[in-house]
Amino acid sequence: MNTYKLLLLLTLSSSLVSLPSQAEWTIPGFPSKDKSDSGQAEDLSDFDVSSPIEQLGKEDIATSKTIGQVVGGIALGYGCHKKVGNMPFRSKAIAACVAIGMKAGIVFGEYVGEAIRVRRLAYASEYEYLDSEITASESAIETRQSALEKTQTEIEEARARMEALKAKASLTAAEIEEAKKLKADTKARLDESLLLKNRYDDTLVYLDNALEESKSKISNLETDKEKTQQAYDELVKKRQNLASMLANLQITINELKSDEAVMANLIAS
Repeated sequence: MNTYKLLLLLTLSSSLVSLPSQAEWTIPGFPSKDKSDSGQAEDLSDFDVSSPIEQLGKEDIATSKTIGQVVGGIALGYGCHKKVGNMPFRSKAIAACVAIGMKAGIVFGEYVGEAIRVRRLAYASEYEYLDSEITASESAIETRQSALEKTQTEIEEARARMEALKAKASLTAAEIEEAKKLKADTKARLDESLLLKNRYDDTLVYLDNALEESKSKISNLETDKEKTQQAYDELVKKRQNLASMLANLQITINELKSDEAVMANLIAS
């Protein structure tokens, strides 16, 4: 996105969130971190505050959003959610803000803590928030585990064919075309794996921030402290599981880079 378009998006987002309201703001479009707007839980029933962790479980990695876009969408969309009240154009205004927040996600991506705060507003307790992130993590782990296994199977099959081609004294025209296709397929898997690695990195950043804030909140709880601590411990385990999957993914990336180089040499020889 060029600079002019980005500035236009930011200007539009600022105008949308500058509607009259009693809420106080520390950053244009972002609610104050220090004050709650009322003594009651915020009604977010018509606002999408799905966890960025859920994005890791999306099948289409190539078109999934970065955490900056997801966080930007949550935080800026919430700004509009608070500002537009019950006006007739409410749903369209919120949708516009979410879209703008996603497009300007690189700018707002640093406000991970703000997105976590908005996420917490959707739940009546810290336990419910942590439980929702556990569910999201389990879904992401299950989806990605099967995807990673499928990728590994494809790599092994391609490598077996690559070794067969390497063993030949010379390649026919058809075998050279096959080698080119194998190289292209390997490059596609590598690109997808690199995108997935970025998603893992970003998700772990989100989880680390969420866990850090939860740890301090649990120490101040007067009710449900034990079960909330158990949920916290369980989410820590899910985080460790995701980190392990990331380590395995890095091994896969290294293998794909090596295979791509081998195929390139084979085609050139």
